[in-house]
Amino acid sequence: MVSLDKADEAKRADLPYLLFLQGGPGFEAARLTETGGWVAAATDQFRVLLLDQRGTGRSTRVSTASVLRRGPNDPAAQATYLSHFRADAIVADAEAIRTALIGENGKWSMLGQSFGGFCITRYLSASPGGIKEAFLTGGLPPLVHEPDAAPRAYRKLLDRVAAQNKKFYRRFPGDAEVVRSVAKFLAQADGGSGRGVKTPSGGRLSLRGLQVLASTLNPKP
Repeated sequence: MVSLDKADEAKRADLPYLLFLQGGPGFEAARLTETGGWVAAATDQFRVLLLDQRGTGRSTRVSTASVLRRGPNDPAAQATYLSHFRADAIVADAEAIRTALIGENGKWSMLGQSFGGFCITRYLSASPGGIKEAFLTGGLPPLVHEPDAAPRAYRKLLDRVAAQNKKFYRRFPGDAEVVRSVAKFLAQADGGSGRGVKTPSGGRLSLRGLQVLASTLNPKP
């Protein structure tokens, strides 16, 4: 992606690459229909690449069926199959793309959101020579040598998210009822199956998915 005023091939060729790694794991790259926020700023300075990480989007999707095909009664084989979708494999894919686009000695910039930041941390450890600069948004794993460091870090994060949500609802109290109505709609969608509604990207938004978005109201239908 580039901004419209740089769509000309000659202008586009002068722009460096920025690889965006989305959050997840398990989510495909966004299919953007408009530019704004960080996208507008990034496409003005870079050619932004949106990568469908392994098992998402146009990549062969990971599913219950694909796991069971590795051996319905063979947990070891299933685990081995799933190991190919970790951050190290995603980084290896990105490295193959980088060398194909800009050569073995070329460098690109990276932006990682949430799990994408975890992938960048792996990238910085495994192949730092291909990175000019890296930007992380909410995806820095605990870099400490202690057991169970990640759960403690996320508990602190959840406390902060809860506090920010409470501030939001104090400022916009009418939104509480809006969230409850959306929750009720999702719970009743698809005959009350709990599967929610289909999203434009092909996924599904369920009541559980809404709750995962960190609503402290824990709305009930």
